[in-house]
Amino acid sequence: MSLSNYAENLLLNWLLNPSATPIRPTDLYVSLHTGDPTEDGATAEVTAIIDANYVRKFVTFGDASNGSIVTDAVVSWLVDENSSGYSVSHIGLWDSATAGNCLFIGEMVVPKALTASAILTFNAGDLVAALD
Repeated sequence: MSLSNYAENLLLNWLLNPSATPIRPTDLYVSLHTGDPTEDGATAEVTAIIDANYVRKFVTFGDASNGSIVTDAVVSWLVDENSSGYSVSHIGLWDSATAGNCLFIGEMVVPKALTASAILTFNAGDLVAALD
């Protein structure tokens, strides 16, 4: 995953602007996207219209090492039994379960086609955020 424009500005202000006082998000949430979410993360997020069960999922990370950090727990979604299905190609990392600010965006190596009642699971370590 790469930083969103919002997160890039937060990081730059924290590192280089002594008068800025960015606040670290207290909780983090993963979003699913059916297309490129763009730099603000606001495009192509799965909605309740596509999947009545869809919500952003709370996620936690371990300690950073060598410029990257990985999730430290499983995160899963159960597709609604009445969904006509969809394909997840991107994910986002947000500071809020609804609305909020996108912090990271990333394209899945292999998009995942989901059908009614399917389960999408990311195991601990599957989601990686990195700076390079």
